Amino acid sequence: MRLLLWHFRAGFIKIRTSIKPGNLSFCKDLLSDQIETNTNKQRKNLTKAAQIDQLTQVLERSYFISCVSEKIAKRLEPIAIVLLDLDRFRKINATYGFTVGDYILAEVCSKIKTLLDEEDLFGRMQGDEFAICLVGASSEMALRLAEQCRLAILEMDIEKRAPGVKLTASLGVATIDTQGLTTFEDTLNAARGALLFAKGIGGNSVNG
Repeated sequence: MRLLLWHFRAGFIKIRTSIKPGNLSFCKDLLSDQIETNTNKQRKNLTKAAQIDQLTQVLERSYFISCVSEKIAKRLEPIAIVLLDLDRFRKINATYGFTVGDYILAEVCSKIKTLLDEEDLFGRMQGDEFAICLVGASSEMALRLAEQCRLAILEMDIEKRAPGVKLTASLGVATIDTQGLTTFEDTLNAARGALLFAKGIGGNSVNG
């Protein structure tokens, strides 16, 4: 046999060749290694897809909670949770449709990402509610970031997609250790309480 032809089709590899008996074992090992490599890549892609919310490209809820819980368990410094919820988002969906709503969610997350550091965690909790985990952030630092997020959303131009709508958000902040909180659940609940207070006074505000 003179020619070894690799032919890739639909994820399978076909080797067309006339192989000398002594080379058969080598080709089998080569084929086995390639199949294993492809399988591992597929597994990694599936794992990553399960960890990321496909619409907004931020962490999926359960993976976000897992990552934050691990950081809290190993913490050597304060950890802040910022909870963000878009104001009157149901009305936007009802008036302009879910396609516009999905567009807005994706754009909001893209905008918020530009304000975060590499080590910060950003996840979608449910619907239009998102959470940010800030490691090593004091309450003042977390409140400052929350205010930056609020202003960034307020400045977004969605007129072409949702005429007459001014997008706003409410944010709640809680910090583990500095507020007597010790678990993720307690901190998240405290942040949610602060968020509800922000919404209760009319929205478009930060509380913590």
